[in-house]
Amino acid sequence: MKQVFLKFWPAAAWFALIFILTSIPSPQIPVINVRHLDKLMHFFIYLPFGFFLTRALGTGGLKRLLLVAAVCLAASACDELHQMLVPGRQADVFDFSADMAGAALGMAVYWGIQKLRRGRGRAAPGPDLT
Repeated sequence: MKQVFLKFWPAAAWFALIFILTSIPSPQIPVINVRHLDKLMHFFIYLPFGFFLTRALGTGGLKRLLLVAAVCLAASACDELHQMLVPGRQADVFDFSADMAGAALGMAVYWGIQKLRRGRGRAAPGPDLT
């Protein structure tokens, strides 16, 4: 049980941070006039979430990666819907797309690191949740 907690706490803590950041009302967010900056922020905020969640669930095949993708999709959808309740914020399908793209890259980075480690004989398998 302790090992599972140690694997999952970074993903849970990161999503808590995302939830806190998206709870900030729009008038309190500084305005920076850079085109598509908000999409880049969504992308780079969800990238570690995808990485941490893949680390927690492991890369043991397509089913495992699809589970990670489904959890990222659900988390991003919940986050976007949550923003509808925050003054001055709104749900945006493009933000959702940027979230998922960032999470997908985070998943791919973790998967790539594990593949490199396996090639060197140092990979540690993820928890067996099947």
